[in-house]
Amino acid sequence: MKNALIESRRYPVYCAWCAKEGNTTLVNMSSVRNSSGICKKHADELKNQADELAVQLGLFQKSNTLCLKEAK
Repeated sequence: MKNALIESRRYPVYCAWCAKEGNTTLVNMSSVRNSSGICKKHADELKNQADELAVQLGLFQKSNTLCLKEAK
């Protein structure tokens, strides 16, 4: 019987958003066989969407960098 600690397998982690678009982008390696992650491109897109929503909801003011509005 092989020692599981000595022989740990590494599996690829692919971006789920890229996979939905039909692309394969390796994000990382993991000890978990079936997992997914998010690449930098899609993480940046998601952050920009969240920032825009925060501006629309009035949580942030728009500038070069978004900053939290002061509580009144």
